[in-house]
Amino acid sequence: MLISSQHMKGGELRFTLLTHSCSGVMTLYVFNQTLHYCTFTESELEDCTDLDPEMSEFKGNLEKDIPVLYGIFRVDGTLFMVGGYECRAIQPRASPITRWQDIHLRGTAELESWLEIYDPVKGQFEARKLSDEIGYPYPKSCFQWTDQVVLIYYHDWFYSKEEFYRPTCSSGKEKQHRIPSLLSYNMQTDEWAIFAEHLPKPSSPYRNLVYVGGDTLFIIDSTYHWFVYDLSSKKEVGKVKVEGQRKEDEDECAVVMGAVYAGDNVIESTSWVIYIFQPDRDNFDTSLRYSKVEVVQGKGGDYVATVRLSGLIRVGFCSCFYVIADKVSAAEEERRKRKRKRKRSE
Repeated sequence: MLISSQHMKGGELRFTLLTHSCSGVMTLYVFNQTLHYCTFTESELEDCTDLDPEMSEFKGNLEKDIPVLYGIFRVDGTLFMVGGYECRAIQPRASPITRWQDIHLRGTAELESWLEIYDPVKGQFEARKLSDEIGYPYPKSCFQWTDQVVLIYYHDWFYSKEEFYRPTCSSGKEKQHRIPSLLSYNMQTDEWAIFAEHLPKPSSPYRNLVYVGGDTLFIIDSTYHWFVYDLSSKKEVGKVKVEGQRKEDEDECAVVMGAVYAGDNVIESTSWVIYIFQPDRDNFDTSLRYSKVEVVQGKGGDYVATVRLSGLIRVGFCSCFYVIADKVSAAEEERRKRKRKRKRSE
């Protein structure tokens, strides 16, 4: 999963890639796990379309120190991992926000939902419990819409715990609510509400919500399933036509496991650059494929996506991966430029 970038300030885009693998060999009733990470920038992706980055390994007892399910985020030079140390902590999600720096949302199998807001000044997480009315607390994605409001996406959910545990045929649609939904959470007033209930049906277990500013939200499920959603009218307003798409590719299940907007979503625009990440079709367990995609809205309102750059990132064997993005500082960007210049001269 990718944690989308929001309101990022600074120099060029920097990606942090984390890979997680499980050997399948059980030791002391726990599977052996390995966790690696690397960082790279937009410039490095453009300079080399077959990237073989140096992967650093996390040290320690992964069975003891690494949460069973987790989300990751970065504040300045520090990488944070949040999640539960027991399997009952379900599907944590995280998203950068402007005022409090980061928000972390998760649930449990006992149908309890809460979120934690990280304050970089205090260096602490502030816990906020969500309403018990959320009966299916397994979020797929979240992002910041306004200074106060975070939107949280669910494939489906129930209105109450009772309905989740004991659904009945007599329960109407207003109770079961088995449709894709957006819920809003106001960090200032500590209030949540149903925001939208009529989103496009997901075509895969993954769903990437890429907020690009104003009321425009891109919903990306796979290579050829991109939707444009208007947050003001709460309606799907178009599909993105991917140039070069063949008719036989329309149902191609090339799942996009991560997507990030390369621009500043404070500024409204009619063209956007989005990076997407997915397992490589030929080497799906050792390499990732990335694409730099430019989406343009034409005068007629149609949206057209063109792949400007594509390549491989060789990461070694992994079961899953996470990608997050932030902007490097001006000083760090200058150091990276000097380093690349030295390498080219060698």
